[in-house]
Amino acid sequence: ALNFSPIGRAIQINRRLDAEGLLEIRGEHADRLCYAATLTIDAAPEMEPASAELITLRIDVELMLLRDVPRLDVRLMVHNTLANHRLRAFFPLPFAAEAANYDGHFEIINRPVQDLPAISPPDGWAETPLSAAPQRAFIAAFAPQPPSDPLSGDESYALTRPGLLVGNRGLPEAEIIFSENGNTEIAVTVLRSVNWLSRADVATRARNDQQPMRADGLAMIGSYDAELSIIPSDSRTLNYTDGWAFSEGSFRAALTTIDDGSLPSSISLIRSSASIFRISAVKLPEDSARDGIIVRGCNMSDEPLTITLTPWRAFSVVDVVRLDETETGGRLAVEADGSIEFKAAPHRILTFWFHDSLN
Repeated sequence: ALNFSPIGRAIQINRRLDAEGLLEIRGEHADRLCYAATLTIDAAPEMEPASAELITLRIDVELMLLRDVPRLDVRLMVHNTLANHRLRAFFPLPFAAEAANYDGHFEIINRPVQDLPAISPPDGWAETPLSAAPQRAFIAAFAPQPPSDPLSGDESYALTRPGLLVGNRGLPEAEIIFSENGNTEIAVTVLRSVNWLSRADVATRARNDQQPMRADGLAMIGSYDAELSIIPSDSRTLNYTDGWAFSEGSFRAALTTIDDGSLPSSISLIRSSASIFRISAVKLPEDSARDGIIVRGCNMSDEPLTITLTPWRAFSVVDVVRLDETETGGRLAVEADGSIEFKAAPHRILTFWFHDSLN
């Protein structure tokens, strides 16, 4: 991994954006707020091009509210002219989070918030430990649990705790950092400009005897898009589904002829009884001779769950199949409404074949 090494004067360029040219656009399906922002940097010698002059990065910002969608989408167009830096978006929290939940591979990873050394490695460490961690679709943080009072029977610790989820499209680095006011902030890396793979003056390593090595072509000079979404959440509803929905993009509509049918005006192709069971695929079988649909999902939690899946219509048969869609011999009972119930172990991928074949 390419670890970020802050320069000695990094704190001097943590500045808020100055907005210019505010444009409000109201539409039938969405409202937008657009503006051009500038980030003025007093470039340090470690940055390139080395200059004593002020360097201005331009960032075009678009905020979008879709009708009846409970989130605020953020699009950033970064016009990068500077090498060797990291650009991050910060989302302040009105509380001091003790941990954060990161969307991972087949699980939601809970990581404690750590107040780690900023630059120099602690005694006995070869390199400064990092609090930044990988994410897939989102990072979420919630207010800490209030202490319980066992003598009075106070169960305030069980109350729903407010939180915030920040979704992304292809931005894999995030962390929780402490604010000056004692609270915490969600920090998502928008751009990493890497112009050196190794340097003798990397401050986060206790010993660096590697030869300097440039990484020409990784400086990310040019214009780049970054998309995020601010999603209100809490410890009860979690709203992970909204984070996955944003990350995966939107449905596309295609014009077709009008056909006879009995579908209602609104419908779910497949419905899960628990949002933490993430449906990752609803598709036609690979074997074109087969009818029906393939449904795949995973229990993202750390606990076994009993899950009910309900398709938009009842199928006669539901078989348990492998990832390659070969049959396991397992078959589930189908209820009158077409739903099935099963046990889902933590972090296990399950695949089902819904069909009407009676073989």
